[in-house]
Formats: sequence, C-alpha cells, structure tokens
Amino acid sequence: MKPTRQAKALRKPAQEPASVPRPTSRPSRAGDDDRPAEPRIVPFPVARPRTEVALPDAAAYVAAIRAAFLEEAHLRARELATEGHQRFPDDPELARYAYVLAPPKVLRADLPPDPSGTLDILWLREHVDEYRGQWIALKDGKLVAHAPSVRELKEMLPSLKGLFLTGIAP
Repeated sequence: MKPTRQAKALRKPAQEPASVPRPTSRPSRAGDDDRPAEPRIVPFPVARPRTEVALPDAAAYVAAIRAAFLEEAHLRARELATEGHQRFPDDPELARYAYVLAPPKVLRADLPPDPSGTLDILWLREHVDEYRGQWIALKDGKLVAHAPSVRELKEMLPSLKGLFLTGIAP
C-alpha cells in the first residue's frame, strides 16, 4: 500500500516562509560578513492555562518555582512555594522559598509617625558644615556624640538603640 499525500505531508518537517526572520543563537553584529545587523527576536510571554495537579515531590515544586521565575510569573512562584511548603514542610529549600516569597506583613499600622527622625534631619541640615568628615550620633534632634570613624563612635556609645548614626562627607 502506497502512502497517501496526506501521510507524506505529515512526515515532512514544516518549512517557514523565507520572509520570516529566524532567531539565531547570537544576534548578528554589524561587520559580520558585511551584512546589516538582524533584529533580535524576543518571544512575548504567552499566558498558559494553569494545571491544578499536585506535583509529586519537593524537587518538582522547586523546579516549578524556578521555571515560574524564568517566565517572570512571580505570583505563580509564590503560590507554588506556599503549596509546596504546605505539602512538604520538612523540605528546607521549599521553606526558604515560602518565607522569601511570602506577601509582606504590616506589623503595626496604628503607630503615629516618629517625629524624632524629622528633628534629626533638621539638625543635620543646620550643622552639616561643622562636622564634615565626622561620624555623628543624633537622638531627638540633639547631638549625642561624634568621632572621625564609625568604630570610634560606637565605642563611645553605651547603646545604639534609638540613635540616628550617619557619616558626613568631607
């Protein structure tokens, strides 16, 4: 029995028309064979339908998270990390991804703004020329200490809690 035309067509590889530029392993440069540079073809990311199939093991989740990053699907990577960590809580790599990709948490939104930061900046604007080349420590808009190096400044202070430390360029 002879193969039909349709069967022959299925066996032949499809050929692109000559007018469609083909991606190359590297973009050609001006001066290569004295040809003008070809435009680089960058594929546009295409949304793929999500499959809701649980992955078999932790390594598969890690691979899927990395693939999501390559596709710049960051929210999908977050979902995969959360799901993978829930299914495999003992896997350290999934735990790290779940922690790093978790949504940010606002710990306290009911606190008033700290006015001491504004006072420190105002003091700094007024006295910047007096302390050029020095490290300074401020608290509530008042100078606590100054020294030529941050190490010396830290040695002078019993605690750094609540202080604004900065170096002033010479």
